[in-house]
Amino acid sequence: LAAELDRKYGNHPLTDYDRTSPGLSDLLELKHKLMRGIEVKRRFAVDLLRRREHDFVFYNFAELHKAGHFFWKFHDRGHPDFSAEEPQLQNALREVYADMDRAIGSVLEQLGTNDDLVLVTDRGMYADYRGDHLIEKVLLKLELAVPRGPSNDNRPESWRTRVLNQRDIRKAL
Repeated sequence: LAAELDRKYGNHPLTDYDRTSPGLSDLLELKHKLMRGIEVKRRFAVDLLRRREHDFVFYNFAELHKAGHFFWKFHDRGHPDFSAEEPQLQNALREVYADMDRAIGSVLEQLGTNDDLVLVTDRGMYADYRGDHLIEKVLLKLELAVPRGPSNDNRPESWRTRVLNQRDIRKAL
């Protein structure tokens, strides 16, 4: 099946995708890649369901999550980074959601009367002002933490890395 997917649909547009810079051209490219990714997955989902070969099928559309992280600030007028100066991105989040709605609709059209669909989302999207990136600096300033030596690449380890290194993650896995 994986070989057939590769042959028929090619790689997902975000396969091997690097980081997104905040520039207009990179954000527009990301929007188009997310929308193409939804379309690739939609076509695959519809084709697979039409075959009626499987008792259980699971799809993961993660494009909305990434879209929320990058395009929320263009959608939410109350966001501190909101800017109406990028009209091509102002409706990007809605456009990606509309594509996802159409994809889900296509999947629904393939279901029979005895088929069940479970739709799950991990969370809603909202402006995130947690500031957990400041924890290490605050703890050091309050003298509630002691800086550790540099890691192998000569950068200081983050507090997350130090905490995770103190745990034996292999036992948890």
